[in-house]
Amino acid sequence: MITIEKLKIYRHYKGDGDSFARSGRNSEKELINDNDWSIITSSEQNIELIAKGLSSSEFRNTAIQIIKNNFDPKAFAEITKPILTFIT
Repeated sequence: MITIEKLKIYRHYKGDGDSFARSGRNSEKELINDNDWSIITSSEQNIELIAKGLSSSEFRNTAIQIIKNNFDPKAFAEITKPILTFIT
């Protein structure tokens, strides 16, 4: 489950996994793993497509549901800010 803390770490390193691997704190590395990183990256990319209007409604609905299933409520609210108008 992606938490707001994991999302903050990801954004602190601007999604750069190499930078995180090189300079991330041990406490951060204990909190977030490669799978979490991948889920956040994929979700951010999907949100960007949705926000730019480059997705079908089927893709949008599926992507939002996947995000909802993988993020806790606080992290979901934070990551979906750019597409609030699409969330029902």
